[in-house]
Amino acid sequence: MPSFKKIFFLFSVLLSLSGCALKGPEGVVRAYFTGDSKGEKLSPETYAGKIAPLVEWPSEHVWDRAFIIDGTKILRSRMISENEASVEVRYHVVGILSTYGILSYDFHEIVDFTVVEDKGKWKIRRPAIPPHLWPRSVIRHLEKALEMEPDPGKAVFIKHDIDTLKCLEK
Repeated sequence: MPSFKKIFFLFSVLLSLSGCALKGPEGVVRAYFTGDSKGEKLSPETYAGKIAPLVEWPSEHVWDRAFIIDGTKILRSRMISENEASVEVRYHVVGILSTYGILSYDFHEIVDFTVVEDKGKWKIRRPAIPPHLWPRSVIRHLEKALEMEPDPGKAVFIKHDIDTLKCLEK
């Protein structure tokens, strides 16, 4: 029968390989853009529990747009000083959601995150960026809005945006 120490060691190795453990600046940025893409910046509950521990600002900014993405990739990570790092992330943007609806695009945006360490914890200092969401995350958000929309005229526009997003999904 395997000992508790062996099982615990194996579990720790699997946990670290799965990416669940936040290690250093790159891990914090990866957790941030993963949560952001799932829509965790869109509600106060998920923001407080998932995003706030990763950033220095106390609450999410109010944005007039959100970027719809098809992919993310960490391009470069480097230490600036003992307690500050830079992590460059490339977002593949396929659309922008604004008060005017969905605008289809196809470009790459590079964001250079500054991450600082304080009391043993790494947090993103800047920049605060608008939401960068998978199409499925935006669809879920808009479907909830559609359910609560009393105005049939506005509901038509929301439904159109949902249909447009379904075309952007792969």
